[in-house]
Amino acid sequence: MDVVSLVLLCNHAATCIIDLQAKREQMLVNIGLAEQRNDLARIADLKYGALPEVDNRLKALRDAAPKANAMLTGNDVHSMCTRNTTLFLRLTTG
Repeated sequence: MDVVSLVLLCNHAATCIIDLQAKREQMLVNIGLAEQRNDLARIADLKYGALPEVDNRLKALRDAAPKANAMLTGNDVHSMCTRNTTLFLRLTTG
C-alpha cells in the first residue's frame, strides 16, 4: 500500500471514529429520553441493538487504526509532502 493510500485510510478512519462517537453520544441521550417516557421497546432497541453495533464498529476501527499508523513513518509523510505538496493538499482537503 502506498503512502497516499495510508494517509487517506488514516484520515477516513479518524473521521469514522469521530462520527461514530457522536452517534453513540446521541444514542445515550435517546436512551435517557426513552427512559423518561418509559418507552421500553425503544430502550431495548437502543441498548441491546444499535448501541452494541456502534460499539463493535468503534472497536474495530480503533483496533485497525494503530496498524495503519504503524505502517506510516514521519519520514514517509514528509517525503510525500515535499515531493507532491499539491497532490497531498488536494487529497486531504477534499
